[in-house]
Amino acid sequence: MAKNSSDVPAVHKRWFWPGAINGIEGLQLVDAEVERPAAGEGQSPQSPIATLTWYADDLLVLVRIHAVSLNYREVVIAGGKYPSISIPEALTPACDCAGEVVAVGPGTDRWHVGNRVTSMVYVADISEGMRSSVMGTTMGAGVQGTLMEYRVFPAHALVRVPDGLSLQDVATFPCAGTTAYNALFGGAHPLTPGETVVVQGTGGVSQFGAQIAYASGAKVIVTSSSDEKLAQIKKLLGDDETINYKTHPDWHERVLKLTNGRGAEHVLDVVGGASLSRSLKALTYGGSVSVIGFLDSINSGINLIDVIANGANVRGITAGTPNHLRALLRLYEVRKLRPVIARTFEFEQVKEAMRMLESQDFIGKIVVNVVGTNDS
Repeated sequence: MAKNSSDVPAVHKRWFWPGAINGIEGLQLVDAEVERPAAGEGQSPQSPIATLTWYADDLLVLVRIHAVSLNYREVVIAGGKYPSISIPEALTPACDCAGEVVAVGPGTDRWHVGNRVTSMVYVADISEGMRSSVMGTTMGAGVQGTLMEYRVFPAHALVRVPDGLSLQDVATFPCAGTTAYNALFGGAHPLTPGETVVVQGTGGVSQFGAQIAYASGAKVIVTSSSDEKLAQIKKLLGDDETINYKTHPDWHERVLKLTNGRGAEHVLDVVGGASLSRSLKALTYGGSVSVIGFLDSINSGINLIDVIANGANVRGITAGTPNHLRALLRLYEVRKLRPVIARTFEFEQVKEAMRMLESQDFIGKIVVNVVGTNDS
């Protein structure tokens, strides 16, 4: 590649499943060749494990990864339960990262050695908007992921990191952050100040949704089954109201009471299953339910009368576009916000990090430091 940084090694470390995916304990940390294909070749060097996926027409950028964040999706994939996408063998997990450009391919004018960057979830170009065909290019699922020291990206799959934000913080943004931002601002009725947002749970998407909504002048209601987590989230994020859905199984009625019968303009549903029916009942007329996850079930059995009677907008969300990510970065920089990071692990502790992720016994995001903490 042209314009190389002089300190790029020939070999780096990456996590992967040798052969078929076989759970968290099957992950291995191995040495592999740092891949540096020239733009347009559409090939990569031979390696002892599966190579990355290249697109012959892409301009390519080599990034030294400083930090990776994990999403619950990684646990689902490790358990062999991820729907819809064909998962390759010898997969490196994770889709979120932030780092530094160390080399760029010929003809790549947008990026330069030393630029601080974060990545999109997809390696396909979604700068003009999302489309279903890109799902197979999801890193850590359809193509190789980010739990490695160096990775080549298409130039269009990177976004610049503002100077005021750390790479550890920004590594949490690509999946959970853009998903929440897209849910609140990417639909037909973007969030406006004074509206009510219901956020389910206290994980990555949920904490981003609560932070973004609160910073945008909305009233925020967070639901969880844990009073302890609700107390923590209220202290951390300053949310207006909380609901324990075990204490209040018909939590939508509580939402209606808290909004004087009006209902919420936005509900971020990360649970799926039977929860979706309650999300619809919690809406004001014409409100939006963003269907983001399926922690309960992928089958909802919703009553269409709840959709019709509430004039509901039901929108599936996977992640966001580069413009969503840029807007999110600006919001956090200008408002001096920080994502909630539950714990940071070292690169050698990925299995421990995955086990914590599987437990769901935390608030916010889990980050893996790849090259240490002195990166900002």
